[in-house]
Amino acid sequence: MATSRWQSLKEHLQASMDGSRWHKLIDELYYPAVLGAGFFAILGRLFLIGTQLIGDVAFWFAVVLVMYFSLSYLLTSELGSASYSKSIFLFDLFEIVLISVAFSALGFADLSETREVNLPRFYFAFGGIPLVEWGWQWRAKRRQRLLLWPGLCALLLLTAGFFLGQDHPYVNEGVVVLLAVIVIWYFIATRGGRATGGAG
Repeated sequence: MATSRWQSLKEHLQASMDGSRWHKLIDELYYPAVLGAGFFAILGRLFLIGTQLIGDVAFWFAVVLVMYFSLSYLLTSELGSASYSKSIFLFDLFEIVLISVAFSALGFADLSETREVNLPRFYFAFGGIPLVEWGWQWRAKRRQRLLLWPGLCALLLLTAGFFLGQDHPYVNEGVVVLLAVIVIWYFIATRGGRATGGAG
């Protein structure tokens, strides 16, 4: 009996240590590095190009990206190392890759090069994020039905933008406004990153 309890305690401590290591990488290195780089790139382009950038829909897509990425960072940070696992780490890492591709598609990857915007690639990369977010919530045991809807709405909007945005620029403007509304609503629904678990 005592041996069984000791083994259980040992496994729990080992899992906590593993979670702490993966959580530390994401929370203190990867997320801040990419989020900071994206934020700096937006400000850098704004100073280089000036106020004309404000009229560019890609700029506002980048602002929405920073908003969402900031909230995603808060959710991951709030989860804590005790509940963190390798599978959650992989979901976070994949999301960081998708967001990096999205920033690049908007022309905010390299300030030394001529800015090139590829909205279809942005839509494709950003469209994968709701799917990753659902997987993250599943592994983190935060399967809230309330939080499934913003992801579904965002996915539908991004799909519409992917197929219609090239030929109908006004579609891009509508998508960016509605995405901003969804991210703000998501922030409120999760209380600024302090979402609770359960299926509610």
